Amino acid sequence: MILPINLFTLLGAYYLLKTLRESLILVEGGAEVKSSSSAAQAIILLGVAPLYGWIATHLNRNRLLRWTTLFFASNLLIFYFVG
Repeated sequence: MILPINLFTLLGAYYLLKTLRESLILVEGGAEVKSSSSAAQAIILLGVAPLYGWIATHLNRNRLLRWTTLFFASNLLIFYFVG
């Protein structure tokens, strides 16, 4: 039961933050910066996805979910204080 709740929370937060990110990128840099940032995200994900897969094979599922959630929550706090 905790996995669907975790998934719903993560995806809901992603879709809310995605709209904010897109509007901030367009206001600050324009369409060119938006396309460059999308390309950079794709390149970064090429390295992050296999790394996450490797970590997922070596950790307990509950531990993995806990650390992943803490990682994203800490990123929200960091960006809040930096911004």
